[in-house]
Amino acid sequence: MLAGFSALPLKKSFSAQLARVEKGAQTWQGLMASRAINTTYINTTGKTIMVSASVSGVVANSTLALAWTIGGVSSIGISVTTAGSTPANTTLAATALVPPGASYALLVTQGSLASWAELR
Repeated sequence: MLAGFSALPLKKSFSAQLARVEKGAQTWQGLMASRAINTTYINTTGKTIMVSASVSGVVANSTLALAWTIGGVSSIGISVTTAGSTPANTTLAATALVPPGASYALLVTQGSLASWAELR
């Protein structure tokens, strides 16, 4: 465990999120048509949302990396180096919680958006 870090706020946030889903107050919405990589959005729902997206590689022999930036902090990231001439076979996905009023963006080094959904 990191010094000074408490998992309790995160656990409470997940618990609250789950309670809203169980009550039908939040549902998954496909937002591919209205979202773009490397673009900042603001959670204006008044509640914590969950965001999930995937990116497919488009450049052979390169590194595909994506990271969620929440409230200006890079929080969830993943990368892979592609090899050969078929980078589209490489897809990465990441999911994050976004507190009410926080900004969020999916930062991508190279690649195309394959999916974007939000639990709102």
